[in-house]
Amino acid sequence: MTMSVSNAVPFSKEWNLTMKEGTIFMGKIDVRTHEYLSDNKRFADTVNYCIYDGKQIIKPNVLIN
Repeated sequence: MTMSVSNAVPFSKEWNLTMKEGTIFMGKIDVRTHEYLSDNKRFADTVNYCIYDGKQIIKPNVLIN
């Protein structure tokens, strides 16, 4: 199935994205995610789960805020 321009999702209207030289930039900062992941333990747990299959590779005590 090929997608034509007529049935493509309008990024700039639906998700508040803007185009600049072919790159999509978010229109707003994701404040909630930033606040959540600014805790070193949460960040380390998330990265370890997603990238390292749950192995404790990234240690929260060695991360810098």
